[in-house]
Amino acid sequence: MSDYFELKKLFAFAVSVLSLGSLLCALAPNLPLLVLGRMVQGTGMSAIPVLSAITISKVFSPAKRGAALGVIAGSIGVGTAGGPIFGGVVGQWLGWQSLFWFTFLLSAMIVIGTLRVFPAIQPETEAAPRRNFDLIGGIWLGLSAGLLLFGVTQGEAAGFASFSSFGSLGGIASGFSGIYPAHCRRRASICTAGLV
Repeated sequence: MSDYFELKKLFAFAVSVLSLGSLLCALAPNLPLLVLGRMVQGTGMSAIPVLSAITISKVFSPAKRGAALGVIAGSIGVGTAGGPIFGGVVGQWLGWQSLFWFTFLLSAMIVIGTLRVFPAIQPETEAAPRRNFDLIGGIWLGLSAGLLLFGVTQGEAAGFASFSSFGSLGGIASGFSGIYPAHCRRRASICTAGLV
């Protein structure tokens, strides 16, 4: 997506989705809405590490990229280690909703900061004309990755001979052996034959 849209807008949109999901969780009156809010949160959060790495590759020189990526990796490690402790303490004192309110307010401030200080990184230079976005290929690639994860997960839980696992993995195999490679040969395809 960063090849087609400005990184600042993509990052602000991803954090906005995270903020919206946090708000839904904080206001959720029941478990189904809480799960829905968590799904929205995950959708926004999943794009942030990738966009951060892309931004670093375009903003920092090759000599400084390693240190910048190390800061991100270190912060993820600190969050993974300290998050459960912080969440447990705050949740015990202020209730579980307070954790989502905290995330909502923090992500809202990040959106404002992103729009103000994030560098303007255009998706393409004047020498590289804009290509058409391969929507079908993007959806197909996402579904394939999802089916792969689902098939492996179901294989570990119910056995790889189960319908859910075998069907998911079989669907991927049939797509990758026929229709998918043909689509990858199209002009402006999001994938290449080497990726398949």
